[in-house]
Amino acid sequence: MNEKIHKTAIYDDAQALRDYQSTCNELLRRFCNKHDFDFEDAKNSWVSGAVGWITCCADYYVDMQTIIDDIKMEAHKDEFVKWYDYDLTIRTLGIKPTMNYRSWLRGAPRVSEERIKEVEEAHQRVVEAQRLFEECLKNEQL
Repeated sequence: MNEKIHKTAIYDDAQALRDYQSTCNELLRRFCNKHDFDFEDAKNSWVSGAVGWITCCADYYVDMQTIIDDIKMEAHKDEFVKWYDYDLTIRTLGIKPTMNYRSWLRGAPRVSEERIKEVEEAHQRVVEAQRLFEECLKNEQL
C-alpha cells in the first residue's frame, strides 16, 4: 500500500472515531438535558470508557439505542423513567416478556399492575419460605 494513502486512511479512521464519539456525547447531552440528568457525570460514566455503548445517568444505565429512540421518537420526559422502572420490576420478578424502550414507546402490551402485584406477593412468600427453611436447617445443626 502506498505510504501516503495508508497515513490518510489512519487519519480518516481516527477522525471518524472522534466524530462518532462527539456525536454520541452530543446525543447524550440532549438526553440528559431533557431528563434533568447531569451531563458531565454521564459523559464521564461510559462503561469501560466505551463512548457510544452504555452510560450511567443518575443511577440509570442507558444504552445508546435507548438514547437515540428517546430523541428520535420525541418521547415525553416521564416515559424513560416509567419504562425503566417497569422493565426493572418485571426482569427482577422473572416475568416474560420484557420489552425495549422503542417497543414501550410504540405502546407494546404491558403486564398489568395487578399481575405484577400477584407475582411480587408470590415472590415474597418464596423469600419467607426460604428464610424459614434456612432457620430450620440452622436449628437442626445445633
